Amino acid sequence: MISDALVHRIQVAVRRLMELLFGMRVTGAGNVPVEGPLLVACNHISEMDPPVLACAMPRTLHFMAKKELFSNRLLDRFFRNVRAFPVDRGTADRQAIRTASDLLSSGEAVAIFPEGTRSVDGRQLAPRPGLGLLALSTGAPVLPVYVSGTDRLFLSVFQRPGFRVVFGSIIPGSEFIGYRGVKGGYATVSRLVMDAIQSLADATGPAARP
Repeated sequence: MISDALVHRIQVAVRRLMELLFGMRVTGAGNVPVEGPLLVACNHISEMDPPVLACAMPRTLHFMAKKELFSNRLLDRFFRNVRAFPVDRGTADRQAIRTASDLLSSGEAVAIFPEGTRSVDGRQLAPRPGLGLLALSTGAPVLPVYVSGTDRLFLSVFQRPGFRVVFGSIIPGSEFIGYRGVKGGYATVSRLVMDAIQSLADATGPAARP
């Protein structure tokens, strides 16, 4: 696996490319803690979201990615090198949850798209309970992130603002303690985080929305 230092250099290079081609703008980067466990929760509107989110982060980011992307040895090696790991979206993938938990326990940042799949019209989908499970089982702080413009790839080349990444305020893990052991607690936490992402969307304004 390539080193974190090389991953960081790739992130910087990709970010400059995104800024040049798609007018990418990042807001709230100062809200991102540079070390310690971090659960990054982002809306999902395009296949471009993972690389855009990764290059906007000031630290290495690990991703849950659909298992289909790891379909052969070459792709498997590539995605693992860029810090992605597979998840079976059709099941309660215990191995993926265990991998994410181990990374968080090691002080890493892990990204998850709570909706589980892309929204085809940019509107928020109902979140799945996986985010809540991770937040409650690990106690890691959650960082809500709103991404826009990535579903308008070609339009973003000519029209500004193009890609936008907005980092919200950290939600301490302690805020969710009351939902541990409560029926429907995982789903409730996921919903609360999605509400925080929606608040970022509302504050960003319609000009940057799909």
